[in-house]
Amino acid sequence: MLLAAGLDLAPAQVTGAAPLKKIRFMLDWYPQAETGGYYYALVHNYYKDAGLDVSIIPATAGMSQSAEIATGVGDISMAPGDQVMIDRARGLPLVCIMTTMQHDPKAVMVHDESPIKDFPDLQGHAIAVNPGTSWFLYITKKYHLTQIKELRLNFGVANFLHDPNYIQESFVTSEPFFCGQHGVKVRSLLVKDTGCDPYRVAFTSDKLIAQDPAAVQAFVTASIKGWKQYLVDPASTDEEIKRRNPQMTQAQLDYSRGKLIEYHFIDGDASKGEAVGKIDPARFANQYKILRDLGVIPTDYDYTKSYTTQFCAPAAP
Repeated sequence: MLLAAGLDLAPAQVTGAAPLKKIRFMLDWYPQAETGGYYYALVHNYYKDAGLDVSIIPATAGMSQSAEIATGVGDISMAPGDQVMIDRARGLPLVCIMTTMQHDPKAVMVHDESPIKDFPDLQGHAIAVNPGTSWFLYITKKYHLTQIKELRLNFGVANFLHDPNYIQESFVTSEPFFCGQHGVKVRSLLVKDTGCDPYRVAFTSDKLIAQDPAAVQAFVTASIKGWKQYLVDPASTDEEIKRRNPQMTQAQLDYSRGKLIEYHFIDGDASKGEAVGKIDPARFANQYKILRDLGVIPTDYDYTKSYTTQFCAPAAP
């Protein structure tokens, strides 16, 4: 029987050994390269060696990661950092504990022959986006896009493939690969280049941090180590990802990991002090200002409680 906080003790693996502490880690999508560091830590026993029994749980239709963590159904999950700030403002006791990505791979994808070269060129066009997403509100305001139509994103590329004028939200690590598989060339306008660049994070609850900070620290340290290694040595982890996600191909894994490395999404820019897992309070301050200016967070609150640097600084080995 799992305890409310999800930290029931597993049987000792060896007589006299300390029991492993269970952590339910809930993904925001299916097993893929974008979660490879966590699977690396699992496959190579980094979690086990840190005293954890980690279960990695893929997303399912209708799953709300924020609600699952807030209510104790899961222990740790993934999300854009700005979403955690928004949820915290709404009263959910959620806290970012490390970054999964230093920069967001979100992009606006257009056909290669499209006349759209930059975000101001979106004026007068329709774009398929995830409804209510804050980055779309941001670019609309920043670039004065008074004549832009919002379409509902269906999280596929079928419409894009069949309409040379179609424009949609995408991840530069994913959708361009599928378009290329069909012989369609694309260009991507990275949202991070607009100044709206939230971290992608792992987050947990106030309750878990209060009850077992050592378990949270162990998870963060092992995960950062896993991410560093996955970027240079993916083979065995890729096999595990494909086993858990039979629709995944090695070609897609190679493409996605290549983009993670090319754009330094995971490790960031070392010259700016960015590193795997690291949280910079100034980045959260900037994102909070954006969300308040847009009215996504309607009233001031102590946003600094939506993240903590205690587990990822100093940097884990």
